[in-house]
Amino acid sequence: MWLLAIHPSVALGSESASDSRLSLAAALAKAQAESPRLSALDQQVKADGAMMLVDEGYANPRLSGQIEDFLGTGVARRVDSTQVTVALSQELQLGGKPTARYSVKRARRNISRLQYRLVEHELKTAVAMAFLNVLAEQERLKNAQNMSALARQTAMVVNYQVEAGKASPIEADKAAIAQSLRDLSLEESRASLRVARQALAEVCGQDAPFFEEVRGSLDQVPELPALTALRAHAERHPALLLQKAKGELERSLVTLDQARRVPDLTVSLGARWINATHDRALVAGVEMPLPVIDRQRGLVQAGRHLTIMSERLLQLERLTHSQARTQGYQRLVVAHRRALMLRNQVSPKVRATYEAVREGYRIGRFGYLDLLDAQKALFDVEEQALNAVVAYHRTYIELSREAGSSLALPQFEVPRPAGEVSP
Repeated sequence: MWLLAIHPSVALGSESASDSRLSLAAALAKAQAESPRLSALDQQVKADGAMMLVDEGYANPRLSGQIEDFLGTGVARRVDSTQVTVALSQELQLGGKPTARYSVKRARRNISRLQYRLVEHELKTAVAMAFLNVLAEQERLKNAQNMSALARQTAMVVNYQVEAGKASPIEADKAAIAQSLRDLSLEESRASLRVARQALAEVCGQDAPFFEEVRGSLDQVPELPALTALRAHAERHPALLLQKAKGELERSLVTLDQARRVPDLTVSLGARWINATHDRALVAGVEMPLPVIDRQRGLVQAGRHLTIMSERLLQLERLTHSQARTQGYQRLVVAHRRALMLRNQVSPKVRATYEAVREGYRIGRFGYLDLLDAQKALFDVEEQALNAVVAYHRTYIELSREAGSSLALPQFEVPRPAGEVSP
C-alpha cells in the first residue's frame, strides 16, 4: 500500500474474503460473456458463415412440357396431329459469377469477424480502465484510513504534550480539526469507491456490483514497452484490419458487377412425340439475353469510386492510429518518469523527514506547526505517488487501445513489500 500501514485492522479486506475479490481476468471474462453487443456480433459472424455454405454456382435444372397442334381446325381439329415435347433446361453462369459471389460472401464474413474483434478489443480496454479505477479507489481508501489513523495518533501526541504543559491547548484544537478533515476525506473515499465499483459492474454487464473488491496491486511501475515493437505490429490493429476488409469487399463487389455484364447461357434438351405419325424426335435449344443496354456500367463505376474511398479511409485510419500511438507513448514516458521519481526518491525522503520531525516534536525540538507541515507533506506526497502510478497505468491502457494486440493489458498482480510508518 502507498501510505504504510499503522495497524493490520486498517486493511480493506482479508484473505478469508478472497472468493469475493475480482481479478482483471475474471472481469474481462464476465464482460465478454454478458455483452449484448458482442453476442449480436457473434450471431452476425455465424450468419455470414452460414451464407458461405450457400451454393450459387449453378441453378437447379428446369423441367418443361409443351403440347402443340390440338383442338384447332382442319387437320388439328382433334388430337391426331398433336405434338408433345418434354425438355430439361440448364442455366450456365458465365464470366466468373460464382467465384465473384463467393469472394463477396467471404469478404463480408471477414468484416463481421473483424467487427467482433474490434468491439472485443474496445470492451477489454474499457473493463481494464474501470478495473484500474476501482483498484485506485481501493488504494486511496487505504491511504485515507491510514491518514485518518495517523492524524488520530498525532492528536493523541499533541494532547499528551498539552497535558504535560509542553504545548498550548490551541495546538490540541488544531490537531482535532486536522483529524476531522481526515475523517471527512475518509468518507469521501468510501463514496468514490462505491461509484467506481458500480461503474465496473455496468461495464461487465451487471446492474449492481457482484464483487466485494478487486484483486491487484498498484505498487509496481511496469517497464516501458518498446516503441519499435508497437510500430512493427501496427498493422495488426483490429480497426486497420477492418478497414482493409471493407476495401476488399468493395473490390469484390466491383468484380461481381463486371462479371454480371457477361450474359448467362441457357441450354435445353428434350424429346418430342408426334402423334400423327407416332414418331419421336429430339429437340435442343440455346438461349442468351442480348446485352444491348449495359445495366451494370453505373454499378461498376460507383464500385470503383467506393474502392478508392476505402483506400483513402485506410490511409486516414493508419495515420490517426500512428499519431495517437506516438503521442500516447510520449505521455507514457513522462508518466513513467514521474511515477518512478515520486515512488523511489521523493516519497522516501518525505517519509524520513516526517519521522524525524515527529520524534523531534516528542522531545520538544520542533513545534506543532513543524509537525503539521511534515504530516501534510507526507499525506500529499503519498497521494501524488499513487496518482502518478494510476496515471501511468491509465496512459498504458489508452496506448494499448491504440496499439491493439501488440501491447498486452496490465494485470496488476505483483505486490510491493509493505512496511510501517509509526505514529
